[in-house]
Amino acid sequence: MAAVFSAELMKLRRSWMPAATVLTAIAGPVFAALAVWAVLTLEQSNVPVPQIDVTWSSFLVEGGSFTILLVFFAVMLACAYVFGREYQEGTLEILAAAPLRSSDIVFGKLAALLAWTAAVSAISFAASIVAGYAVGMGPLAAGDLWSAFGIHVQRTLVCFSGLPLVGWIAMRGRGLLLPATFGVTTVFAAVWLRSLPPARYIPYLMPAAGTPESGVAFPAASWILVVLTMVAGMAVSLWEMTTQDAV
Repeated sequence: MAAVFSAELMKLRRSWMPAATVLTAIAGPVFAALAVWAVLTLEQSNVPVPQIDVTWSSFLVEGGSFTILLVFFAVMLACAYVFGREYQEGTLEILAAAPLRSSDIVFGKLAALLAWTAAVSAISFAASIVAGYAVGMGPLAAGDLWSAFGIHVQRTLVCFSGLPLVGWIAMRGRGLLLPATFGVTTVFAAVWLRSLPPARYIPYLMPAAGTPESGVAFPAASWILVVLTMVAGMAVSLWEMTTQDAV
């Protein structure tokens, strides 16, 4: 498993994924900051604008519910690459002939994706802070920072929980197209359905759902569904890899 973990991270670093995922991850904070800058500029010009709560808390938490979707899409692309690369490059036979168990391959890939997700998420959160200061939002209180960071971590964990199923889709689709299409559909569905109560219980919609209160993004029932989704995704990915090894 450790060998697969190291190999997958090395292949990710040498691919087009670093540029694609980082640019996608920082695009959200940049656009959110531009929106805040426009509101602040209009207010300073005494131009009537709708009442908008422009605070660090709203910027990092409520605005973060949109920026995390781009993180989700970025890591879904990375997942599609990690699990679908062998089909794109025609190296599936080499992987199948390696002295590795199917579980080592699947869990090694997922471990690499966990590290990748954490890195991309951290870059996005840091970019949000830098962008907020760049548009003149003023000092960031420690309490607002840690509250927003805790919610961001919760959303990131939800994003990772959906990756095993994306990996299975990549293996079933024999490449990147099907999981990439699934990722785009997921992002648009999350944007349009985020305000509906059921969205807080659907893991692929949860990162954008609702406005967290008291530093808790999701109720306990939501986390149960998150764990079940991750376990189910791992199970079908392992089954698919085992089936391919047996062919």
